Order: sequence, then C-alpha cells, then structure tokens
Amino acid sequence: MAWLSHAFLLALLPAVCYALAFSYEAGFSSHFGMPLGLVQINLVTVVAAFFSLLGTMFVFWLLADFLVYPVWTKLPEAIRPACTVYVYFFFILVVKLLIARGPLADLWPLLLLVFLFTLFNFLLPFLNRSDKREYREKLLSRFEEESRAEWSPLFQRIADSVGIDAYRLLFAILGLLWLAYSTGLGNARSKKHYPVLTNALHTAVVRAYGDTFVTVLYDAESKGTSKEFGVYRAKPGSNIQFVIRDIGPLRLDDQQN
Repeated sequence: MAWLSHAFLLALLPAVCYALAFSYEAGFSSHFGMPLGLVQINLVTVVAAFFSLLGTMFVFWLLADFLVYPVWTKLPEAIRPACTVYVYFFFILVVKLLIARGPLADLWPLLLLVFLFTLFNFLLPFLNRSDKREYREKLLSRFEEESRAEWSPLFQRIADSVGIDAYRLLFAILGLLWLAYSTGLGNARSKKHYPVLTNALHTAVVRAYGDTFVTVLYDAESKGTSKEFGVYRAKPGSNIQFVIRDIGPLRLDDQQN
C-alpha cells in the first residue's frame, strides 16, 4: 500500500523497539511477580531492542530466502499470506526453543494463536459451505483476481483490504512481542548471577534502570524470593554498594512473606 512506505516504517521503528523492550522487561519481571509499574524503559533498553530486532530479522531473512521462498513461490496465491504467517509462527517457535527455553507449557499462547488462525482462516469457511469440494478446489487453484473476494478465506480478505505488506507486518510485530516476552521470562528463569547489596541481608537487585534499583529478598537455601520489593535510587553522595554473587536461578516463593 502507498501509506506503508519507507518513511512510515522508519517512524514506526522506535515505537516497535520500545514495545519490544517493554515486553522483554514485562516477561523478566513476571517471573518474580514484580508489578509492571516498576518497569522503566530508557534509551539503553530501546537501543538493545533495536539491535536484537536487527539480528532476529537478519536470521529470519536468511532462513526465508534460502529455505522458504523456493517453496512459497509454488503455492497457490490464495493461501500464500496464510502460509507466510505459519512461517512466522515456526520461526518464532524455533527461536523460543533455542533462546528463551523454559517449559513447553509457555508455548500455549503461540499454539492458541495458531489454532485460532487455522480455525478462522480455513476450518470455519470450509465447514460453513455446502459446496465443500468446489470451495477446496477454488482455494487450492490459481483462480482469477475477481473471484478471490468470493472464495478467499477470512484472513485473505483482510490482506486484500489493508494490503499484504501491512498484513504480514501486523503478524510479525505480534509474534516478536510474544517472543520478547518469552525471552525475558526465560532469561529470568535461568539467570544465576545477581548483584547483592552489601548493607542488606539477602537482598538481590533483580532489575536496574539507570540510577534506580529494584531489589527483592531471597532465601539462600531454597533460592525462593518474596513478594516484597524495594526501590533504591542512587543520589549524589549515596553509598549503595553491591557485589555480584552466584545465587540463582531464583524463583518466586509464594510461602515467603
């Protein structure tokens, strides 16, 4: 579409990077039960999200160019947008398993999204038609452009309305946001080294936002953390000292006060 220009994408980039940084911090903080109100996004986290986005898109471009594109060009035009979304889902799943790790139960949002996408994009249109055989043949054939509005499934109609580029961009952003959240959650589960305050007993710094430190009490034996959080702000003349210690991986312990 005309409005989906390079200028629009450049203007959208800072907002996407900010959303990715916030999603990562939200995932990391959720592991400790930390309120989202304590999460802060600064220039460093946005820049880190930008370079992470560049790296992720570069890897995806390599995989798509050498593995997916030769197969994608041979598919019927009617189902290409839907198959492109499935490629996004598969890529996000691979990155999740390789980087974010974590239990398989964390995959339920992605699996639910895949199921809903398949349900509304293929299953319901097929079940609601009496001429199922003709619908299937039309769907899998390279029919004329004027007949696509009648036979194409729900998400194909969305692609026809807003443009295929905007359609792909929307699912790419949604998938990246979920991936950022899962990566933050996975890193919180596996992180072992934390800054520990020297003037407070069993108090670890779980997140640092510039001159603001969010701390939590932890048990050295069970490695469980409490739901009590402290916020320290470094001021001129303040004496906040901490040492890096291997105390993790930490986890939220509901039994601690």
